[in-house]
Amino acid sequence: MTEVWVVEIHHGHGEGAMVAGVYTDREAAWDAYRDQPNLALYVDEGGHLRGRPRRDEWHPARLWLHGHPMPVQGRVLAS
Repeated sequence: MTEVWVVEIHHGHGEGAMVAGVYTDREAAWDAYRDQPNLALYVDEGGHLRGRPRRDEWHPARLWLHGHPMPVQGRVLAS
């Protein structure tokens, strides 16, 4: 494996950003978030996974999502 897909979630304007998960590929990340209420998923022009709130009104639980590939820097072998 040469890359993984890192999914970050945050509130508007990047506030409260955190890594929500690491997945083997974009499809696995999509599957993990596709059933989340109030989150519309899409793939942007650069191939990144994106999510935006479905409702337009402000709500403190509104989350945005960004999934993107990251190169694997190394691996640990179990003994």
